[in-house]
Order: sequence, then structure tokens, then C-alpha cells
Amino acid sequence: MKKFGELTRNEQFEIFSAWLDGKKIEFLDPEGVEWIYIGPPAWRSGCIYRIASTKPSANWDHVHPDYNYLATDACGKSYFYPRMPNKNKGAWVPLNSGCYPVAEVFISFKPGTCDWQDSLVVRPGYEEARFKND
Repeated sequence: MKKFGELTRNEQFEIFSAWLDGKKIEFLDPEGVEWIYIGPPAWRSGCIYRIASTKPSANWDHVHPDYNYLATDACGKSYFYPRMPNKNKGAWVPLNSGCYPVAEVFISFKPGTCDWQDSLVVRPGYEEARFKND
């Protein structure tokens, strides 16, 4: 990872252009441990910046209410699940065998840019409703 001042002009422009397009930009903390989003970047030559990763998403109004989780496997395929799946060797594994809807068939689906292991998304409001009824 190079500092902003060490990037080529094209590499700098790619990050700056993404910010102009509304994408979030993160910088690496001084200890080099955590990526931090703090609003508009300062574009300091000594900082390391990146375009923030995003999780997969879809318009949940179009997804049957029995499906409450969305996740992407290491191969790039995304599925909806009724119960929280588990991570296992490159894939999200459901608790029960069966067929699960492929997210890519939904026009509102956006694949995201995060690592597959961080891709699990919960239907908005589902966790709160589930624990409220327990």
C-alpha cells in the first residue's frame, strides 16, 4: 500500500474521482491497523487512502419475507437465506439443505466490493423483531 503522495497521478485520480462520484473514502490509521471513514478526505500526501468496501444489497421489499439473510460466496455468487448461514471454506452454508434464491436475479441487487467473509447482510429490522418476540 502506497501513500497518496507516492501514487501515480492516475491512481490518485481514480480515488479522487470515486469520492466525487459519492463513494466513501477511508484512510489507514497511523498505526496501520484500522481503516477509518471521517467524511471528506484531506488528501494528505502521507496518508494511505482507499475506496471503502461495500456489502451486497438488494431492495428487501422485493424479497419474500421468509428470507432474512443475504451473503456472497468466495466464487462471487450471492444467495438469500431464511436463517443465518455459517462460513465454511469459501461458501456460506445454510443450516438446512435446499434451494436458495440467487440474488443476482433481482434487478435491485448490487454485489458490493467487500471480501466474501464480510458479506453477510441481515434484512433491516429482522434481528430487532426476532429478539423482541423471543
